[in-house]
Amino acid sequence: MEKTSETETTIAYKTNVTNFDNVQTEYKYFELEFNNSDSGTKPWQCSFRKYDDTPLLFVCFVAGKEGTHWLQ
Repeated sequence: MEKTSETETTIAYKTNVTNFDNVQTEYKYFELEFNNSDSGTKPWQCSFRKYDDTPLLFVCFVAGKEGTHWLQ
């Protein structure tokens, strides 16, 4: 949802899913590989969150060195 983030924090992607019960799965995270500007990849821990009157959010914990990172 934001274009920049600090390390050791979370980033969020907003989905188009709105008709869904509230959920927070941070205790049951899964890992996804993110590309980085050093031509490598790094697994980040991700989960889903849904709150009242908001779309479902896809949230990942940003860890590692600074740079540009994106989902594969």
